[in-house]
Amino acid sequence: MSIAARIGAALVALLAVAAAVFYVRELRAELAESALQLAGANRGIVDRDDTIKRLQDDAAEKARQQKQLDSTRAAIASQLETVLTENRRLKDENAEIRAWADTPLPFDIARLHNTPAQTGADDYAAAVSDRAALHAPGDGPAH
Repeated sequence: MSIAARIGAALVALLAVAAAVFYVRELRAELAESALQLAGANRGIVDRDDTIKRLQDDAAEKARQQKQLDSTRAAIASQLETVLTENRRLKDENAEIRAWADTPLPFDIARLHNTPAQTGADDYAAAVSDRAALHAPGDGPAH
């Protein structure tokens, strides 16, 4: 074999080795990128699982609170029924209580009784008419 052929073969081998080195570097870079993507995906899975667990815990807590609310509501309803039954019994048995219960309520009390429940300052402000507006403290009586 001639020297030129040997040099050519050596150059081809050198180019093949260089190409293999570059190829291996590229594979390692892709591997590192894939490892980063895998780590990100794993973090996403952990975050998702944590969110699912938190939502399940919240749902269980809400169910427990609803059960407690239902129990409390049932106890209050039972107590109310007992009081109403006792009031009916007293009204039926006692003429004086019956006469008192049959008297009409004063107008202001009846008006309050007929208004819807107010659950905050905004509801109260909306319910108060302009002619019945409250005066600022310290202004003295209105004339």
